[in-house]
Amino acid sequence: MISTHAYNVQNKSLTAVLSLLLLCGMVSAQPYCDILLRPAFDVSFNGNVITCVNLSTPLTAGTTELWNYGDASVADNYAYHEYTTIGVYPVCLTLTTQDGTCSSTYCRNVVVPENDCNGSWDSNFSSTQTSTNTLTLTDISTSGTPDSRQWGFGDLSAVSTDESPSHTWLLPGSHLVHLTRRQNECVVTEAHWVTVDGNASTCGQDLFVNFTHEEMGDQVVFQSELSSLTAIPVIALWSYGDGESDTAFASAHTYAEPGEYQVCLFVGAANTSSFDTCFAFVCRTITVGTSLVGIAETEEREFKVWPIPFQNELHLSAPWISGNCTASLTDATGREIHRSQQHVTERMDLYLPDLRSGAYMLEVNSVLGSKRTLLIRD
Repeated sequence: MISTHAYNVQNKSLTAVLSLLLLCGMVSAQPYCDILLRPAFDVSFNGNVITCVNLSTPLTAGTTELWNYGDASVADNYAYHEYTTIGVYPVCLTLTTQDGTCSSTYCRNVVVPENDCNGSWDSNFSSTQTSTNTLTLTDISTSGTPDSRQWGFGDLSAVSTDESPSHTWLLPGSHLVHLTRRQNECVVTEAHWVTVDGNASTCGQDLFVNFTHEEMGDQVVFQSELSSLTAIPVIALWSYGDGESDTAFASAHTYAEPGEYQVCLFVGAANTSSFDTCFAFVCRTITVGTSLVGIAETEEREFKVWPIPFQNELHLSAPWISGNCTASLTDATGREIHRSQQHVTERMDLYLPDLRSGAYMLEVNSVLGSKRTLLIRD
């Protein structure tokens, strides 16, 4: 059985840019490769035969697969294997980029064969975030106390046999965790994704990355917040938690459904003095839907900006734009490139002849209200 996977690549040039960062001297290549490739798989059983289902979510196209089944058998792109002897085998999937600069591996111990004893034996767990990059996992299985249990965290760290282990990942984001429970001949493994909020960086104090978000109409507007010393941000990558991504420092996204989504921002940077490259990575779970569903039309009409896209002039209108008002524009790196203070009555007019084409974040403030929105300069 040939393993297949559909890749959703929003920007094919992203692979080349990220590979360039690595080749130019990435401070710590492995965390970067783990973010880029994110290998993962689940397993189904038929006696001593296993079928591995590729659940990898790489941010680059054209990766190669290498399966290691723990019994001296290795295969490319082949996720079906038969064992001749029962036992426990460390099965690993390694993904590698086409240019060979990045590889990342996901492993789990597989018990052959599994046996749920006619449905009487189960495995299940819950997770709770307790601190940055850290979850507490709890065995919530209903079939009683096992003779043994084993947790795998999907990051090549040591397994745990605790009932409720706490685990800290090097990287935030999604991780495929599995729990195997055994009692006599009954053996069952449950694997599912957990989301871990937090941050990671190979830049040390040279680069801090965070982001803000705000619901505006049917969109959520995201703005990166960057603080750097010697590192210059050169690329951003947003992952919106619904399978979509973008490569702008300031971005807007429309979610199909309300709910919770883990949003992650990757920023690659270059050091102008040492010519090293590094990255910072932050993930945070947000709730969308409060203002995206059933938003009042009066709220939509309250704030107007025109023309869109704009060129040399920009006009703003709202009942709360009155008295002393401030309007500021920031570029894709979070740098403020225009600030205007005016005493007005329900309208501001901005003259912006020197701006380059691109995306800008507009923020308007008065004593009566405030608003942020993403704009395009033609």
